[in-house]
Amino acid sequence: MKSLYFFLIISVFSFGITFSNEPESGHSVFGAKAKSVMNPQDSVALENDYVKVMFNSAACHNALTPGFGTRVIVALGKLTIQSSKGIIRLERGNVAAFLSGESYSTPDGAYFEVAFKTNHPPLKSPDKWIEPLKNKIVYEDDQIRVFEERLAPGDTRELHSHAQRLVVRLNNVQLTDPRTKPNGTPGGGIQVPNTVKFAEPMVHVVKNLSKDTPLFNVVIEFKLPVQAQLLPGFREYTYKQIDTIALKLYVKNPTDFNNKISYPLIVFFFGGGWNTGKVSQFETHANYFSTRGIITALADYRVKSRHQTTPFDAVADAKSVIRYLRGNAALLHIDTAKIVASGGSAGGHLAAGTATIPGLNDANDNLKVSCLPNALVLFNPVFDNGPSGYGYDRIGERYPEISPFHNIRKGTPPTIVFLGTKDDLVPVETARRYKQKMEEAGCRCDLFLYEGQKHGFFNYHDATKEGSRYFSETVNQTDLFLESLGYLKGKPTISEFIQQSQ
Repeated sequence: MKSLYFFLIISVFSFGITFSNEPESGHSVFGAKAKSVMNPQDSVALENDYVKVMFNSAACHNALTPGFGTRVIVALGKLTIQSSKGIIRLERGNVAAFLSGESYSTPDGAYFEVAFKTNHPPLKSPDKWIEPLKNKIVYEDDQIRVFEERLAPGDTRELHSHAQRLVVRLNNVQLTDPRTKPNGTPGGGIQVPNTVKFAEPMVHVVKNLSKDTPLFNVVIEFKLPVQAQLLPGFREYTYKQIDTIALKLYVKNPTDFNNKISYPLIVFFFGGGWNTGKVSQFETHANYFSTRGIITALADYRVKSRHQTTPFDAVADAKSVIRYLRGNAALLHIDTAKIVASGGSAGGHLAAGTATIPGLNDANDNLKVSCLPNALVLFNPVFDNGPSGYGYDRIGERYPEISPFHNIRKGTPPTIVFLGTKDDLVPVETARRYKQKMEEAGCRCDLFLYEGQKHGFFNYHDATKEGSRYFSETVNQTDLFLESLGYLKGKPTISEFIQQSQ
């Protein structure tokens, strides 16, 4: 999903706090109806139609503060916050975000409280959107994402976009756009320490001209989906950041969504031999199940063609996906006892791997959060990676670490498998042995074979009878399977869904 963003940028470096409205070259200071406060003493630092920023004052700490929604505390030093979510400890530059309905006490120390107004004017956007790179995302919800923006002395951030943004500058660095002013200009682009401004949308390149001072920003973006979404109706989340690679999840709520209820969730992993693939492969599957009262998600992960990675990296990403969903269940309204992992081919391998493979965890994951799904839906999965199975040429003697078939054990989640009898990558006998091994371990495994069908037969092509036949049949069986587990209610409605798609 492409997005446009409204930026709130809070730069954290020094600790002396004063404020001015001195303009920076090429930027406006405040937007309409904005006001600044000079040398505030525990008071309003800046307020406009969009946001209210307090210095050392938690004016919006109550769970329901009229006129305000999400609030973010940005720590300027060590900070401890007593909150409805428990005790939160922050270091300089760390943030804590609180949704409407969550409360906190006044922190003890230096900080900014950033409160977003619920009834603000429409947000402006730049002419085009180019995602800023080199950022580490630290928080994300439906409306905002928060990331660290760092720029070493002499470093350059290539062409990128900004929408409206608030900048609180606390470090003494000089920035320039090297396309027009390679060496800057006298007095231009200087970030006066401890100042605030509200700036308008722009697309630019930024270079840090400082010789010894790094830039360190905490950026809070308001998300604005553009009309030309790649995945209409889905919300974008970053579940993992690896250097400059932001791995995304695309989540869709069920029809008639109620934010007071927790829902089952099914997440889909695309296929492509761990080499390639598109996150949109299971978009139509996700759209159908969202009409059946379940949250759906499409997961991106690292592949060889785009990231020069291995199947082992892909498994680690898949496990991170499940942990992210389970760890953010309250935010996303997920029933953590009803998480379904699904996928096709290599994506089916990853889904099965989250439930069976004991290792290959990302070292940066919170391993206290379980990556085990509660059920599996597998479309011609390459789940035997041993010497006679798929992918052995890439995996080699490490296959016991990564092959779901070789890691089936008691407690493996109930599973449904779909396979064509003419599949050239997954022999029918492999699927039968997988089912047998699951049942020997006391686990449920339903296997559906489709006579004469090849690898990938289950994909949706179009709404014609022939183009949707095996999509409809496999989705119908998946629906019945999930209904048998208590995840869905009522009869499948795939026929009506296809008719409405015509």
